[in-house]
Amino acid sequence: MSILLKNIKQILKFLSTNMIILRWSTAKLIKEIIKKHQSQIKIISNKILKINNLIKSQIIGMSEKLESFLFKSISYNMILQLTFRLLSFVLNAVLYRNVHTDLIGACNFRLALLYTTVMFLSREPFRRALPTMSDVKQFDKFVNSLWLVIPSGFVISLFFGILWNFFEKPSQLTVTNYDYSIILLSCSCLIELVGEPSYALSQMFFLAKLRVIIEASCLLIFNLIFICLAIFFPQLGALSYSIARFVNSVLFVASNFYFILKQKPNLTLKSLLPNSMVQFDTKYLQLVRAYCTQSLFKQILTEGERYLITFFNLMSYSESGVYDIVNNLGSLLARFVFLPIEDASYVYFTNSLQRGVQFKNQMNTKSKSYFEFLLKGLSTIGLVVLVFGQSYSKLLLQIYGGDKLSQNDLCINLLRFHCVYIYLLGINGLTEGFFNATMSQSEINKHNYRLVLFSILFFECVLDLWVFGGQLSQYASQNYIQLSFKFKNDKCLSDAVNYDIYCGFVPNLKLACVYLCGLLVTKISEHYFAQNFICHFLIGVVVFGFTCAAILIQETQIKEFVSYPKF
Repeated sequence: MSILLKNIKQILKFLSTNMIILRWSTAKLIKEIIKKHQSQIKIISNKILKINNLIKSQIIGMSEKLESFLFKSISYNMILQLTFRLLSFVLNAVLYRNVHTDLIGACNFRLALLYTTVMFLSREPFRRALPTMSDVKQFDKFVNSLWLVIPSGFVISLFFGILWNFFEKPSQLTVTNYDYSIILLSCSCLIELVGEPSYALSQMFFLAKLRVIIEASCLLIFNLIFICLAIFFPQLGALSYSIARFVNSVLFVASNFYFILKQKPNLTLKSLLPNSMVQFDTKYLQLVRAYCTQSLFKQILTEGERYLITFFNLMSYSESGVYDIVNNLGSLLARFVFLPIEDASYVYFTNSLQRGVQFKNQMNTKSKSYFEFLLKGLSTIGLVVLVFGQSYSKLLLQIYGGDKLSQNDLCINLLRFHCVYIYLLGINGLTEGFFNATMSQSEINKHNYRLVLFSILFFECVLDLWVFGGQLSQYASQNYIQLSFKFKNDKCLSDAVNYDIYCGFVPNLKLACVYLCGLLVTKISEHYFAQNFICHFLIGVVVFGFTCAAILIQETQIKEFVSYPKF
């Protein structure tokens, strides 16, 4: 036994001695290798450092590019939308004074509803599901997927085009060629959808100016053609609207393809067209399918009262024409300010936020701060409209339609109610855009089920109002019901991503007092200077100036962003 222990000790001593020698020789060998290849190791380490810096610079550059896109898109949109919408506002005022209200009801209400329905249901799912360029693995497959908007648009336009022919049609004495206008309008929708793939790519390449210029120019040309045809060629009737839409569609397609090829020389016309390989981006199409149901019920909640009026003939064509005029006046701010901000913000949030991650866990803190600022800013604008709209609705109607509208108490009250609607509308589009950019596919599916429920309840409530309510309650309350369901939906979405939207749009006590004082002063001004529009207007300007000053003093977040260099 002692001999065995002695042998083990000798073996361990031998191993330890050899391990020391091995460790020393290994260290010496490593030093020699490092010394021999020192220059190469230095080159490799420098390359790794450069790659690391490049990745950091690309991340920072991408963030700055997104910020630049957000501010540019909002500013371009607001300036051009303001310019062209004001021009459209003037042109529509001319139309109202020179054309029968039946034609306005047929074109700007019934045919416009057909156009928005087909276009929204056809392209909205494809727009909402757009990925970032870095997520597109195979460009050919993705382009093929974008072109699927054409067959889906064909089915939708065919269905609704046939459906519209079954509804009550206007009198041939006041509106002619209504049937032909439906056919031509359906064809125009299909032509416009041809430009959708190039439009989608321009969004993904952050070509903000391109999109705004094209849309604003097409809108201007459409309005000019429609008004000229309606006034100078009254025998065309409703066809004047569809012809204007047809020209608008052709210009939209041609300009989209032309400008994206000009802005992106590496793209060719062939690369933008569907290729012969019948392969698609399945991940993108799964998101498109998820957004299809959401788009349908979102459209129902947005245009629900118009569908009821059209399907059940709840209003004459003349009444629907007047309703459309007042409704357009009430939604001017939404088109000038809210819509450009919502569109640009959705693209920004889609590219900067992670899907399926709760609000508090999002890594991009700038995106969260932008969202909170925009929520506060839009709600503030909505509150200002609410305060001044109560006293200046009559003056606006007088400028727009003369005594014909300003002496109609129903129109005045409807516009006043619409100003309250604008306040709630200000936060709805932004919150939907933000939450749609952060929701996972399972959350989108849950959201779709909620929309189904809200849509059914909305139709039920509005039908009850039309049966049992008075005329004013019919017009105004349906918008409140619509927004209450949308607001409830936003609250459900905010709970899903763990964010409280109430903190964003409720003003503090001091500002609330300023708004209340402004409302009282302008109401007193309206009472005592009802016939003296100039004095009433000047008082409103002064009160508006004081209100804006109070907002900048109290809302420090808005003041900081307004003074931000990129804004």
